[in-house]
Amino acid sequence: MIFKSSLTILMILLMLSIPAEAEFYKYVDEEGNILYTDDLSKVPLDQREGLKEYTEVRSTPQLPTAETNQTEAPADPIKNLEKRRQELDQKKNQLDKDYQALMEDRKQLELEKEEAVTKEQIAVYNEKVNEFNKKSQAFEERRSAIEKEIAEFNALIDSTIGDSTGKPSE
Repeated sequence: MIFKSSLTILMILLMLSIPAEAEFYKYVDEEGNILYTDDLSKVPLDQREGLKEYTEVRSTPQLPTAETNQTEAPADPIKNLEKRRQELDQKKNQLDKDYQALMEDRKQLELEKEEAVTKEQIAVYNEKVNEFNKKSQAFEERRSAIEKEIAEFNALIDSTIGDSTGKPSE
């Protein structure tokens, strides 16, 4: 985990500090489709002479100038990623606590089920079960949302590492 974090930080710093430039070539295939490639060898020989070259340049972010608000600090992507990871950890920890509370409620309901013998007791028990089911459903919705946020965050980290190294992370 430390290696992956260190590698992520290094890759982000490298991506932000060095302008990237890529060359793309536009050509027409045998079926008349317009295609773009970054590999000149994929362009048919007869089209290389009149080939149009496109250059994409990704520059580093602009630093604040004297005209910009001096009180605003430039965003630090690494700090932002770390802050987001901490937020997700807090949500996950709260979710775990909520799950434990649900399991305690469930145990309590199982005990109350055995004690419910009259119609009134059974009606009260059924109402508690309905409330428990609503809590469980709300918990599942929160759990799904948090899992989605975590998956998106992990995909962002993986794509950042993959983009920087030229291959997906393992």
